Amino acid sequence: IAGDSVICPGETYIYSLLDPNTNDQNTTYNWLIIGGIANSNTGDTVTIEWDPIGPYEVNVYTQLNNNPYCNSDTTSLSVNEGLTTLPVVSGSTTSCTNSISTYQLETNYPTGSVIIWNLSNSNFGSIVAGQGSNIVEVEWGNTPGFVDLNVEVDVCGQSTTSSLTIELINEQISFSFGDTLLCS
Repeated sequence: IAGDSVICPGETYIYSLLDPNTNDQNTTYNWLIIGGIANSNTGDTVTIEWDPIGPYEVNVYTQLNNNPYCNSDTTSLSVNEGLTTLPVVSGSTTSCTNSISTYQLETNYPTGSVIIWNLSNSNFGSIVAGQGSNIVEVEWGNTPGFVDLNVEVDVCGQSTTSSLTIELINEQISFSFGDTLLCS
């Protein structure tokens, strides 16, 4: 089943079969929805308006249209409410000045969530790619020091924020186990 497994209650989402056999006229796909109202109970795609309160689940099975009218095993997709859990940001906490670093939002949010990235001090760098998505690129300037990469996520009408403190260095650092330089 293809579709969002994290949703905002009261919103509408589309679910479909990953590999439907649309040429087989002898079978019907039947949808069973828990915690929502479907626009149809049959077909290879269904639109569901989720109830305000769960639990939520999407189920589908194939039924033979002729005698003996056998049913396949049911395939299920558990669906969870998109709670405003604290965003978790991954990426290096040490970066070189005059470089580009990539950071990722590890927390899974429903489709339609609004993601806003910013730096606590724009003198240290700027967001150059990925604004509004779960992966962002930051181009660092030539100022060393500490700066916070902040992310705000609006989920189902509620906002939550998190930050990752990053140290920017512009010195060449050599480790005792080799000649690898961190910044050059």
